[in-house]
Amino acid sequence: YESSKWRRYSVDTFSHNTILVDGLPQRRNTRDRWGNVAKEPLPITWRSGDVFDYAAASYEEAYGKADHRPASHRREVLFLKPDLFLVVDRLTPSDEAEHRYEARWHMASTHVVKGSSPGSFASADEGQPNLAVIPLATVGLETEAASQQEEPEILGWLVHKTSKHMPTTTVRHVSKGTGAKLLVTLLVPLRATEACPVRAVRTVEDAMVVELGDRLLHVRVGAGVVAVRETDAAGRVLRVASAPGE
Repeated sequence: YESSKWRRYSVDTFSHNTILVDGLPQRRNTRDRWGNVAKEPLPITWRSGDVFDYAAASYEEAYGKADHRPASHRREVLFLKPDLFLVVDRLTPSDEAEHRYEARWHMASTHVVKGSSPGSFASADEGQPNLAVIPLATVGLETEAASQQEEPEILGWLVHKTSKHMPTTTVRHVSKGTGAKLLVTLLVPLRATEACPVRAVRTVEDAMVVELGDRLLHVRVGAGVVAVRETDAAGRVLRVASAPGE
């Protein structure tokens, strides 16, 4: 029941893999201690099949304080089996003002290196599985990684209930401006000793194209749809996934 800066950080949005709006954490309008417990089925989209799994849900409540709703956040996750995760974050403001959207990715490592594509980072722990975090929509996107930071805010720590703090790394993706914003992130799990296969990310017409060694990933995110097509170097289609965004 203590109220240190570590406790406040560990139980709030700041230490989770989601979005801050204007630097503010999520604040649900709850009147009792069980207010966050669902009392009826939530409006969540879920699909599962042999090629991919897909889930989507929205947060349309407050940020910072219970009556402040600067924007809504819809997250879609597409797991392209067995090796790739695509995360799409759609931010829709409630006004015409400029807002700052910050996606946080907390990596259980202090050995994090920059990747070959813009804004990408990957853990690089020898003899251990690792993870690469690859932003795909990079125009106007600011990215950075921080570890073991305490000022001006806590970044790069995992706080245990025992009050022990484990050094980690927080990767931040920041998009600023007016109007709706789109953050698209590819998460690539890596086996021990495996190097990140992402060589480059480029935009071709309306698609984000990811070079993954000897294959290409074509990602299209439109109004209400997330579509992925994987091809080999000769253009032969290997996998296709398309899911509704609404």
